[in-house]
Order: sequence, then structure tokens, then C-alpha cells
Amino acid sequence: MDEDDSIPRAPGGRKLARFLTRLTKPAFKARGFFAGAVLTRWPEVVGAELARMSAPERLHFPKGAAANATLTLRVAPGYAPDIQHLEPLIVERINVFYGFHAVGRLKLVHGPLPVPPPKPVSSSVPLDSAAEERLIAMTAGIADPGLRAQMQRLGRSLSRRKEARESCG
Repeated sequence: MDEDDSIPRAPGGRKLARFLTRLTKPAFKARGFFAGAVLTRWPEVVGAELARMSAPERLHFPKGAAANATLTLRVAPGYAPDIQHLEPLIVERINVFYGFHAVGRLKLVHGPLPVPPPKPVSSSVPLDSAAEERLIAMTAGIADPGLRAQMQRLGRSLSRRKEARESCG
């Protein structure tokens, strides 16, 4: 018997995103974030410009309270006065995101922000004519033009990946 038998199984593949909340909840809770979405969606919560100069670190609620928490923000060097000036706006945006008065104040910590992962470089180099013809022939039997176009796009992407892997050696 498998040790994961307690997890309900459904036929077919399932998206990993369905399980992320359950998997990340203990880590977020340890840092005071009852809803980890404020961490993962920080640019949406405060806006792209403020997200470039700050990152949430910890949410601390007063003992026995479920509101007026202190949010510890890591702030990039040189931006603390800007963040401090915009504190009411940031607190308001966070509370709107949560849907109640979750955060009452900010605590600023100076330091470097986490380095965002590099964005994947999309290759727009076209396939050679022989590879393009093979791809078109392979998808010619697909009646739906939208599906055929998507399958061709997928085929081009996979061909580029294969070429890149082979060129790396």
C-alpha cells in the first residue's frame, strides 16, 4: 500500500498548482503569513514599482489578536524613506488584498532583496525549411485550425529546445 493513499486520486494528470497551497502553508504560517498569496503575489498587491524596492518577510500579529499585524518589509538600500512615506498606501493595499484590517503598521529592515529568477529567453529563430516542412506534414491531419497552430507552435518550441540541448553538448 502506498503511503500517499490518503490523497484522493483522479484519473488523468493534475496541475501542481492545486497542491502548492497545501504544501507551502506550513512554511508561510511559520513566517506569520496565514495566506501565502501576499508573498507570491507581492507585485500585484503593492504595484510593480513598490515591489522592485521591497519584499515582505514576516507578518506578526499581537498576542491574541487577528488584526493590526506588523508586516516586516525588507527594503532595498536607499528606498526606506520612500517606503516610509508611502506606508499608509502600502498598508491600505495589503488590507484591501486580505479583505480586512490585517496589517496596522510596517517595520522596515534594510538589506538586499532576493534576486528574482532569470526570465527564460524565448528563441525566435525560425526552424530550417526541412524541419518546418516535417512539422507541417505531421500536423496536417488536425482538422481544427486553432489546435493545429498550437501544435505547430509546440513542435517549434520543442525542436528549438532539442537543438539547444544538442549544441551544449
